[in-house]
Amino acid sequence: MILDELVTPGALETGEALAVAADVLGANAARLYGLPSPAPPGQARRW
Repeated sequence: MILDELVTPGALETGEALAVAADVLGANAARLYGLPSPAPPGQARRW
């Protein structure tokens, strides 16, 4: 898993990795299903 490879050495904190994942998954779902984007890039829900 790519994000895990960034968290393990400390390049990203866990919260940052979750935010990135939410941005990517939300954008993919919006694109695939023709939905409005859930949030502007970088503004994903923070866990």
